[in-house]
Amino acid sequence: MSNSSAVERELTTHELGFMDLDTPMRPQIVSGVAFASGAVDAETIWKRLQQFTNAHPQYRCRIIDQRSPSWRLDENFDLSNHCSEITLNESSNEDILTYVANESVRGLPADGPPWRIALIREGGGVEKPERCAIAVWAHHSLIDGLEGMKLYSSLLDPRVNSRNAAEAPNADAPVIASANKPRISGSCVRILARDVMRRHIKCPLSGCRSAQRKTLSFSWSRQAIRNARSKHDASFQEVLLAVLTDGLASYCKKHGKNQKLRAILPLSKPCEDSSGFTSNRHDVGFINLPLAPATLQTRLKKIRRGLDSLRHQQRAQVFPTILNFLGRLPAAARGYVCNRWSTQANLLISVLPGGTARQQIGGVALHSLFAQPALPPNHAIVIGAIATRRNVCLTVQVDPEVIGDPSELQADLAQAYASLAT
Repeated sequence: MSNSSAVERELTTHELGFMDLDTPMRPQIVSGVAFASGAVDAETIWKRLQQFTNAHPQYRCRIIDQRSPSWRLDENFDLSNHCSEITLNESSNEDILTYVANESVRGLPADGPPWRIALIREGGGVEKPERCAIAVWAHHSLIDGLEGMKLYSSLLDPRVNSRNAAEAPNADAPVIASANKPRISGSCVRILARDVMRRHIKCPLSGCRSAQRKTLSFSWSRQAIRNARSKHDASFQEVLLAVLTDGLASYCKKHGKNQKLRAILPLSKPCEDSSGFTSNRHDVGFINLPLAPATLQTRLKKIRRGLDSLRHQQRAQVFPTILNFLGRLPAAARGYVCNRWSTQANLLISVLPGGTARQQIGGVALHSLFAQPALPPNHAIVIGAIATRRNVCLTVQVDPEVIGDPSELQADLAQAYASLAT
């Protein structure tokens, strides 16, 4: 194909990092679920997906490992091998999200492009009209959350959603912005060495022992968060992190004395690897969340300081440094460093901007859209959030062997939101 040279290349160091982190217990697979408010025509979805894969040949590439891992177009690519239809009777949103999370453990086809999609039909009948959900699984070496939003956007009804596609980014979009291109400096190398060798912070949310997930879901009013923004003169992500911190603090207070909680946050700054290849993957950084008893205003001040350090200080340059550093290491050492670095936090919080207009998929309204980030090593809890027009849709994936009563954590998070809303 004429565009094969653009997609057939060696894996970047960033992509290799996710391959090194991948284990049978913790496959580095990101997933997402879009809930429609009615029955969706499967043929319409598959047709749009065919158009998408034709326009984006990277989704027709597989990883081959000869002299070095590389992306190569799959000559035997067949869309039907990546699509399926599933029926789950009498299922709640949490049941479907938990099913999708646990399906990630199955992994992805090793002999083809590392992604798959399923149309999940729920219930049916006169008393309970059929609802549909569309789930996507993809290896993190192929896709990240922001690229996943592009994939979901390709499945939306084009005429109904064309206005939304042309809209300017909303000011509330909860992605940490940075206009600076990544740079490498000597101080970054010292930060890298300190972070990689530092002992993992222990708290009740650490120590993942099971590959199985239990998924909690929330839909929080975006207007309530906007009201808090106005009241406290805070950004969208500052308010959202403060509410999550408040709920997590309540849970940790009841289950452990250690009040340290450190989160990994994806940033919206494209990163460049040692070969000079700027990928569509994004930088990440650490932030300490204040679990000690405090008012919302106090939490917001501490979180704002942490976010400011990610926006403006060289600490935000750690990940590009890691990419360059890893590019010089043999595979065994690279995997060790990746695992050590990725366990320097207790949880992952991934926040993505969604559409700001009404959206339809397969002729029916798009009800909600949930993200499920990949599970980093030793993380017993992972939070994903997508901000849509009216709501913030959150998923909280927990290890049921560590979080013994997920409903208690769910209640703590719900109470934290209720305090904000009132």
